[in-house]
Amino acid sequence: MSSDSISFIIPVYNEAANIRNAIQSVMAEFPKIFPDFEIIVVESGSTDNSLRIIQEEAEKNENIVVVHQERKEGMGSALREGYRLCTKEWICHLEADLPFDFNDVAIASQYFDHYDFVRGYRTGKDGRSSSWFYSKNLLKTIVRMAFHHGYNFLIYRLFNVDIHDINFSFKLTRNVFIKKLDLRTNGWFIDTELVLELKKAGARCKEIPVKYSVRNGGHSSVTAVSPLPMIKDALKYRLARWKSGKGKMKQILDHRL
Repeated sequence: MSSDSISFIIPVYNEAANIRNAIQSVMAEFPKIFPDFEIIVVESGSTDNSLRIIQEEAEKNENIVVVHQERKEGMGSALREGYRLCTKEWICHLEADLPFDFNDVAIASQYFDHYDFVRGYRTGKDGRSSSWFYSKNLLKTIVRMAFHHGYNFLIYRLFNVDIHDINFSFKLTRNVFIKKLDLRTNGWFIDTELVLELKKAGARCKEIPVKYSVRNGGHSSVTAVSPLPMIKDALKYRLARWKSGKGKMKQILDHRL
């Protein structure tokens, strides 16, 4: 049993089919692993009954903090709001459809004494394959796989960061590091921005394989066009970093002159 404390951030948009189970699962399982925990649920303008369900669960337990955003502002906005409110030593990003087993969080906690950031990369049911798929929808499988491999390659080329499955939500971060970061992304690029900013901050990082579970209820908000704003944000981030580097070099040269 770990003595560390942990905050779970659950970003929610139209997850009425999953959110009650997600909250109740955390409440049932994590007292055994992390007795000191909290759940930060950030609901972003859902058009279904997500907010009502979240509020019903929050009334049952003071460990649950509910944040309601009037409109859908993006994954990055939801996570940044959650990061701001977290009070525990570690922060875990948890999706409402529970894409990984809670036991993997317990496994990750074994590295807490030596690392500041523990992230997972998806593996198949056999624990070896890095491919994940939608067996009933070939088109969605092709789109997702192209996005998965193409985006990871783009990030490697832009930032020279060789990381498996950079957009997988399995991320546990030391809170003290999160509070130091200047995260700005509102959209899906937040996963990449977090990794890049942690690297710049000197965080000690560990990657572990995590078996991925395909959602059973509701619908993913990721679509065929979702990669486009992510790529745009990646290029903007790279440009800003290049301009910052030029500015620092100019300061050094001016000082020498």
